[in-house]
Parts: sequence; structure tokens; C-alpha cells
Amino acid sequence: MKFAHTTIAVAGTHSTGKSSFLKEVEARLNAHGLRVGRVVDTASRARDAGFPILRDHVYEGTLWIMAEGIRQEMEAALKSDVVLVDRPPLDALGYFLAALEATGREPNEVRREELKLIALAHQSRYHWFAATILDESVPIGPNRDDDEAFRRLAGETIGKLVQANVARSPRLTMTNAASLVNEVVQLTLQRHQLQRPQSASRSLQPK
Repeated sequence: MKFAHTTIAVAGTHSTGKSSFLKEVEARLNAHGLRVGRVVDTASRARDAGFPILRDHVYEGTLWIMAEGIRQEMEAALKSDVVLVDRPPLDALGYFLAALEATGREPNEVRREELKLIALAHQSRYHWFAATILDESVPIGPNRDDDEAFRRLAGETIGKLVQANVARSPRLTMTNAASLVNEVVQLTLQRHQLQRPQSASRSLQPK
């Protein structure tokens, strides 16, 4: 049985351009005939299932988000050449830790370590990984939580996790998004032994 050859992941707080970045990567790879699968909406699915999210994140909901993301990832890998992951397990861990800090809750050390072990163990599957940097001049997208303080804290917490645990990880911004799209596409095409793309990246807007 053959699974996806390349997996790309992007983490970061909400409304920092992750979805737009991955949509551009998807379009470019589709143009080269590659089958692209996506991992999306894990947090909103957790909310719809009844788990609290954002500053109310709890261990159970975080574990569910990680499991759902990994489930989507493995299912997409069955029928795709490339899988694009919007919010890997490390992202969920960052939101959980930020929620604990924001609400003054004391973490259960055993549970926190369990989540960290899951996130870091799965991190090794990614062939390219980036975390976004929050630009507070860019407004929060429509129908998104408008708690700017928590948005900032989540971004900082994810950034610290990435810095401490992920080697050679680029930081994605609206300024360098186009060049990083090119980097991801080139890497993927090389892995699939296809010609490097010549088309320029379209402009990106945060989602």
C-alpha cells in the first residue's frame, strides 16, 4: 500500500495566513498534476462535537483535536501524493498551554507531558514545517474569535514550542509567504522528481 510521499504542515495562531498559504501551495501542486489532500477545521470540529476551545481549551479537547488531525492526515495520505496540514498536533498543544496560562489554571503535569509527547513524536512525519508570526496590523478574519490578548498569547506559546523543539523551521509572514510557497513547491517537486514550477505565486490574504 502506498501512502503520501510528502507532508507539509503550518502552525500558528488564528488569522495569520495559514489557510491562504496552504491554498496557494495546493493550487500550484495541482497544476503539476499532484494529488493534494488537506487537514482542516480540527478546532471547529472539536467545538461542534462539544469540546471547549480557545481560552477554554481542556486536555480532553486537545487530545481530540490531535487525534482528529492525525486521523485526517492518515486518511488523506491513502489517496494523495501530498498532504497539507493546517494546524498539526504541536499547534493544539500551544493553544492548550496558552489557555492554561490565560485562565490561571494549574496543569496536570502527567496529562501535559502526554500531549507534548504525542505532538513531538508526530512532528517527525513532516517534510516541511513552518509557524506563522502574528502581525497585529492584519485584522482578525470574519467569524473568528476577537480576543486579541489570547490570539497574541497563543501565537507566542506556539512560537516558543517551535523554537525549543523544531530545528530549522521558517517563520511564515505575509511578507515572505510568496517565497515560502515557492520553497515548498520546489521541495515537493524535487521529492516527486518533477520539473520546478515557473509560475509566480499569487498574492495572499490572511484567512
